[in-house]
Amino acid sequence: TVPRAIVVLRQPLNALPSYFNYLYEMENQLENHSTRAPIEAWIKWRNTYLQQELEAWRNFVDYWMQKYTPVNRLLASFEKLTDDVMGPA
Repeated sequence: TVPRAIVVLRQPLNALPSYFNYLYEMENQLENHSTRAPIEAWIKWRNTYLQQELEAWRNFVDYWMQKYTPVNRLLASFEKLTDDVMGPA
């Protein structure tokens, strides 16, 4: 067991569209980070899977919050580690 953890959390309203684009690229055998899925495909996926994916995100956060005490975990916001124009630092 690892005694401490660094947990990087991404705001789900940013994470889920990004995740969908990843799924779209994989399904269509496209290079990673090469394209955005059509808006119609995103809306269909969002309407079908949003609740399920938000629950999975919540379970992920709950797991890390319960597994490590505050003194043994460091939370970092993905959005604070990246730049809107330049991307990850």
